[in-house]
Amino acid sequence: MTLKINQKWVLYISTFLFLSSLFFTLYEENRSNFPAVFIPFTLTFGAYLIIIFQSKTISTKYLSCILGLSFLIGLFLTPQLSTDYYRFLWDGEIYWKGFNPFDFTPNELIHSKNFISNEYLNGLHKEMGELSQTNFSCYTPLNQYFFILSTWFTDSIYWNTVILKSFIIGSEILGLVFIIKLFKLLQIQVNKVFFLFLNPLFIIESIGNVHFEGVMISFLIIAFYFVLKLKIFHAGIFFSLAIQIKLIPLLLLPFLWRFIGWKKSVIAYSMIGIGFILISVFLLNSSNFGHFTHSIRLYFELFQFNSSFLFVLLQLDPLHYYYHKIGHYSFILSFTTLLTIFYLAYWKKIAVPNEFFSKMTIAYFVYLLSCTTLHPWYVLPALFLSVFTNYTFLILWSFTVFLSYSFYSDGNIATTNWLLGIEYIPVLILFGYEMVKGGLLKSFDFALIKSQ
Repeated sequence: MTLKINQKWVLYISTFLFLSSLFFTLYEENRSNFPAVFIPFTLTFGAYLIIIFQSKTISTKYLSCILGLSFLIGLFLTPQLSTDYYRFLWDGEIYWKGFNPFDFTPNELIHSKNFISNEYLNGLHKEMGELSQTNFSCYTPLNQYFFILSTWFTDSIYWNTVILKSFIIGSEILGLVFIIKLFKLLQIQVNKVFFLFLNPLFIIESIGNVHFEGVMISFLIIAFYFVLKLKIFHAGIFFSLAIQIKLIPLLLLPFLWRFIGWKKSVIAYSMIGIGFILISVFLLNSSNFGHFTHSIRLYFELFQFNSSFLFVLLQLDPLHYYYHKIGHYSFILSFTTLLTIFYLAYWKKIAVPNEFFSKMTIAYFVYLLSCTTLHPWYVLPALFLSVFTNYTFLILWSFTVFLSYSFYSDGNIATTNWLLGIEYIPVLILFGYEMVKGGLLKSFDFALIKSQ
């Protein structure tokens, strides 16, 4: 390591601050106490910025040790900022009881004789919240297999959660191995991978709060590696796995076409379709597919949380919809987003990797701005795509999006204009600046993707 003595102490203090503040962010048991969560998160993020912007001069082993300790902190602490994991475990448990998680809502099962006397299942049902209790599962079949495996071993909520987190960590380690290979292939400074993997939001949401964006990102990393190696058959398989974790990577497929051409894309799309069907066939069928799609539609037609464009439209109501505003405006936003994505993909041929990743980053950002519901972990895939570019606006957003956790505070202050403004306005300003200037990281020696 080629650091001066004073720089070493800055690094050591930053590392201690990063790990300790991360612990306290995840350890806080009352998410309605927003300052108790946001203050340590802010300290963690500040330490993260110090570490990553001097990461060129830090050994990869040292950064990997920080990451390993971060994973351990997230692994053994009970999730406090999200209750989604109760539904994950519920879906896995009812499979072992002989029920398909897409066939019944939790409320339809909880009063049956096999459930009502089961303290463990009653605990899961109670803690998952009313929204999950009254609706069918919206989690894809591949997600369900993770849930099923994690509930095979014990009837302990804590240990089953640890097992589920272990699967996520294992997939992310695999993703880390392949993104290092990918960076070497693209001649990008390898330590830049920690812009993503050490990002506090990434660690907190993917491991601490048991969200599967980290798994999806890992599959996308492997898919992109095989795309650049021109192993399209393999790329299609891992794209299919990524889509089976979260459906959103479907938005990236037009860019794949423009980058590798239609002949190779046909092979990739075929593998994606075949893989999706094979994975789904064991749980989804003609009788319950409607349950699955209905639960997904709820998020686009009925709910609004931390949205940007939709929030403005709902306040102004320029088309005078009055009733059912979310459904009408979400359709308009979805249609506009699709047009924007196709324009970005097909306006100009994508000839080199930097154009490929830059366009996908912008497209995903536009999609997130149009979402009716935007939880903090939704930002992670866009942050992942941005590490292949010079853009920093998604690093900024990975900090400001955490303000949405104030929704759970007393008084529900997250719906106020000023708080949404603090989250979105700086990000939009930086986005506009970087679109003109080409990204702030051009000022740092983090080796751009070569254009050959």
